[in-house]
Amino acid sequence: TQRVARLYERTVDFERESRSVLPPDPFQDLHELQKGWTAPIRDGIQQLFAFLDRMLAVDLSAADPDKPVSFVFEFGELPHVEEFCAELARLEHQLPDLLRHEFGANLFQ
Repeated sequence: TQRVARLYERTVDFERESRSVLPPDPFQDLHELQKGWTAPIRDGIQQLFAFLDRMLAVDLSAADPDKPVSFVFEFGELPHVEEFCAELARLEHQLPDLLRHEFGANLFQ
């Protein structure tokens, strides 16, 4: 459980740290599209702990020992992945011009 708790904490830290980054203007949209990417992981961890709480609340004296326990964890899709990929592809094509504008020199010669 400590490893799972650390994973949860790291996803929260990642979100906080990513929000403290101020990317250059051309990369603002790309940065914005990444927000919330750790939410499906945190949701899965919350599902795990909810399942464990339910199992711990079972009255073992009344439980059927032959009945199998089943559970499903659902991890949602990362938000905005397709938009992120499209924006990344757009920026990749513009990278030489963006660098030239940012640094005032042609870095590719």
